[in-house]
Amino acid sequence: MKKIFLYIFSFLFITPVFSDGHNLEFIFSGTLNIDELNFRNDKFQIIKANGTSIITKSEIDSLPINSIQGKKCVFYSKVIDGESTLEGSCLIKDIDGDTISSFLIRKGVIGKAASGGEEVLTGLTGKYKGLSGKCTYNVKFVRNVELSGVTFNKCKISK
Repeated sequence: MKKIFLYIFSFLFITPVFSDGHNLEFIFSGTLNIDELNFRNDKFQIIKANGTSIITKSEIDSLPINSIQGKKCVFYSKVIDGESTLEGSCLIKDIDGDTISSFLIRKGVIGKAASGGEEVLTGLTGKYKGLSGKCTYNVKFVRNVELSGVTFNKCKISK
C-alpha cells in the first residue's frame, strides 16, 4: 500500500516538471512572390511571403485568442534530383510593435501539393522577449492572380 501511495504522490508532483509547454495554434494567410531559376533538372526558388496570422487557440497571456500579427518571410527552396527542401525566416510583429522571429523548414515544392513542416519561434522584443517554442504546420495553396498560401500551425511554447 505504501508503494502505491508513493507512486501516485511522485506522479502528481513530478509530472508538471516534464510539461511540454503551453499550447498555441494560429493560422497564417499570405501572398507569395516567387523568383525561380532552372538549371538542368534542378530548380531553385527565392520566395517572399507577406501576410497575417490570427491566434485560434492559446494558453499564453501575451498571445490571446483572436489577436493578429503581421508576418514577413523570405524562403529558399531547392529541388535537386526530384528532392525538395525549403528553409526560411520570418519576422512577426503585433500592433504594439513587439516582435517574434521564426525559422521554418519543410519538404515539398512551394505552390504544389500540400505538405507540412516545422517552425521554431523566438521572442525578440516587448512582451514576447524570452518566449520560445516549436510548431508543426500544414500548408495549402491557391492560385488566383497570384499565389497565396495558408498554414495551420500547432505549437508548444515556453516563456
